[in-house]
Amino acid sequence: MGRLGVALLAAGLLAAGLMPAGCSTGRGLGTISVGEALPVDADVVSGDGRGPVADASADLRGGDLSVLDVAEATVGPDAADVVVPDAADVSVPDAPPADVPLEEQVPEELPCEPFCPGICGPDGCGGSCGECPEGQSCVAGVCFAPQACESPKDCLEGVCDKGKGVCVDCLEDADCDAGFRCAAQECIEAVMCVSDKECKAFGMICDKEAGYCVECLSDLDCPGDHFCSEEQCIDDVCVAGEKICAVTVISICMDNGSGYLPGAPCAVGTFCEAGACKPWVCTPGAVSCDGDVLVTCNEWGSGPASQEDCTASKSACVDGACLPVVCQDGTKECLDGKVLVTCSEKGTLEESVACPAGQFCQASKPSCVPWVCSPGAQYCDGKTAKQCDAQGGAVIAEEDCGASGKVCVQGKCVSQVCLPGAVWCVSGQAMAQCDADGMGYDTTACGAKESCWDASCHAWACAPSQPYCSGAIALVCDALGKGPIGAGLDCAALGKTCAGGACVCTVPTCQQVGVECGNVPDGCGGTLHCGVCPLGLTCVGTKCTCVPACAGKVCGDNGCGGSCGTCPIPLQCVGGNCACAPTTCQALGVSCGLWDDGCGGTLTCGACGEGTFCDPTGQCKPCTCTGKECGADECGMPCGTCKDGKGCDATGKCVTTEPHCVAKNTPGCPGCACESCVCEIDPFCCETAWDGLCVDECVNDCGGVACPEGLCFPMCEGVTCGSDGCGGTCGSCTAPAACFQGNCCTPACDGKECGDDGCGGDCAECSAGNYCADFKCVP
Repeated sequence: MGRLGVALLAAGLLAAGLMPAGCSTGRGLGTISVGEALPVDADVVSGDGRGPVADASADLRGGDLSVLDVAEATVGPDAADVVVPDAADVSVPDAPPADVPLEEQVPEELPCEPFCPGICGPDGCGGSCGECPEGQSCVAGVCFAPQACESPKDCLEGVCDKGKGVCVDCLEDADCDAGFRCAAQECIEAVMCVSDKECKAFGMICDKEAGYCVECLSDLDCPGDHFCSEEQCIDDVCVAGEKICAVTVISICMDNGSGYLPGAPCAVGTFCEAGACKPWVCTPGAVSCDGDVLVTCNEWGSGPASQEDCTASKSACVDGACLPVVCQDGTKECLDGKVLVTCSEKGTLEESVACPAGQFCQASKPSCVPWVCSPGAQYCDGKTAKQCDAQGGAVIAEEDCGASGKVCVQGKCVSQVCLPGAVWCVSGQAMAQCDADGMGYDTTACGAKESCWDASCHAWACAPSQPYCSGAIALVCDALGKGPIGAGLDCAALGKTCAGGACVCTVPTCQQVGVECGNVPDGCGGTLHCGVCPLGLTCVGTKCTCVPACAGKVCGDNGCGGSCGTCPIPLQCVGGNCACAPTTCQALGVSCGLWDDGCGGTLTCGACGEGTFCDPTGQCKPCTCTGKECGADECGMPCGTCKDGKGCDATGKCVTTEPHCVAKNTPGCPGCACESCVCEIDPFCCETAWDGLCVDECVNDCGGVACPEGLCFPMCEGVTCGSDGCGGTCGSCTAPAACFQGNCCTPACDGKECGDDGCGGDCAECSAGNYCADFKCVP
């Protein structure tokens, strides 16, 4: 029923004095008072929802539309039992003065009288005016079928409950007008309260938290056969503790009767019935036969879901199916004398079984029995020829061969073809022997390289029909391989040899005639080709000869195992010419110092590390002052100084023998005996400094006058290498550095082809016809 219909019904009730003046009908319709006209655009909707039944713009007090018309139009034709009482029959208390507070308007002891203006809904005193059929809802005492919906736009009034798929009055309080609340999806007037006292007259209690009257807040607020749901007392749906079956689960009614709680599911192999688990009566979904009745078990296994009498369709139930009856139960027959056909127990199947090998199907008493004879065979029974039928069940023809002087062969009477037991050759390749009855013979092929003659197989003496040699005799074998045809041909008498059964001239090999190369006659009218010589050999006559190859060579291999010459020591043969091969540090057995490479060059064999020196044998030895008082060690490091008046001799000892020489670096100061001679030839020694070179000049260039042995005092001040003036050294340099003017100097020749190396030497010499310019060799 539409809300407008509810409003009109309420209006009628107001007019009859059954609702207090000013009561509202709910959401969206406003308040209708007694004596007040409906809005001009309001329609009264028929109970079946098919359209308006009257114009509702008339004044309810004096118009053509009566209260009963409104009630009848609203409830519809299915609510014929609904009676709207006259106002005179309803006792309504006088309204209290307007200034009386709400909580004092209802007397505390006022008895509750049920109020049922419709056929359903609460009676106002905790009871019910009736229940609607399943699928219908109660609105203002009227039952109506809800409108289906998927969204709010499908509902002409109210809102859409998408879960149920129907239009309802409300889903929450916000869907109702002010002063109304949503209860059980209906907008009902919210009677405001602060205590149960204000609600008692309506048979309700106060929801103090929400501030309005409700039917209940808990199950205890409802009668014993009701429970509280959404603040309304609802009839119990079951008896507390009651058990029912939900498919295969036992469900138990809750203590307040509001519904069932699922219990434990029944075990596999059981089903639920009358609140208890019982064993399957049959396997769920299984199909079976009960006599000729086809029974299908239901999905729970509690019994048949369906039964079908197969006999109704001239069928029989076999293995869970109705099959047509095609033959008489248990009968048998033969098919083609080879197959036994048996009708099944209920006549639904003809089973065909071929008789086993060696048996046939006997039609007179259908069964498989052994053959009388081989089916269709012609055979001999002694001298009698017989013919078996196609099934092997009987002889259909026979003939006595002896009566006509014949013999029986393979079921036929025939004359003999050979002398029984005779043996002969067939085509020279097989041996034949006549059967005992003379009607045929057996052949046996001779083996490989055998032929048949004289009634037996023999090995070949020679290959049949093929020429061959027997020594120098050329022969031809006969067709059977027994031996040669005739005496043959003597090849030796013809000066030839026998080859492949023919007299031929034998061509010798090059080796046999001693020819190594070239071409020579083969003695048989042809040419013997003996090839060419290996690389390095030349064919001379018919022999491969080596010709020495020494052109442009003075040494080395001549290509024929000899030599083109040898080189004097220390030269070596390189590419056929003698050249100097520089020696190596390893070959010399040295590890340091500079050495002659044997070819006019110098080998640099490395330098010794710190604290060591290169001895005359080219080995690094530790520098030491052992046994010395003065002078320097092998590394030029001082071993001590002598006191005044003493000099250091060659052995490193301090001595006082006079006179003695001292290498001088001050001009005019007495020095060695030849100082004046040295200064004349080398003014540097007297004008600048007296160094080791000055002493050498004294010894070597000035008459050989030297300091007496052991009386020369070394001078190494300001120098790090070279002579100390007394035959010793002031130190050595590490390669590639060399001693230059008393100090170690490293030659600088990078990017230079020639010229000064910066250490008193040359980077390289230019070849003949060139000269050095800006460190480059130019023509």
